[in-house]
Amino acid sequence: KNVHVISHKQLPDDPNSDWSKDITSYYITDMIKRHDIQRIISFDRFGISNHKNHISINTAIRWLHKECKLINFDVFLLKTNNVITKYLAFLNVYTILISKYYVVSGFSNWIQGMRALYSHKSQMIWFRKLYSIFSSYMIINTFEKL
Repeated sequence: KNVHVISHKQLPDDPNSDWSKDITSYYITDMIKRHDIQRIISFDRFGISNHKNHISINTAIRWLHKECKLINFDVFLLKTNNVITKYLAFLNVYTILISKYYVVSGFSNWIQGMRALYSHKSQMIWFRKLYSIFSSYMIINTFEKL
């Protein structure tokens, strides 16, 4: 419903590319204003597998928060799992016992996530297929509140 694709030459879809804090912050605040957003769910500073685009989003959100530009907002950051619990979901069950904020997907949510992943045919290379089967992120997600 409210999906916006941003095509900006300085914001390439590239896991090895850092994005400008200023440009990223601009687009975040623009979306907040356009849609009266009151809650943000994003990546932690490790960006899930050190994905630089994800880290750049986190940097922009933390800067906006520090500069008091996210007043009356709930900001939740998806915690990055270590490599063992990332791919062995059953080992990640303990995290819901120690986390205040978490989401556990039911079977129908897991199926919905699988459909979403597999709808991006160009993205479904061999390791993403393994990811979709074994990743704890498909089942359990924990968050920290900023």
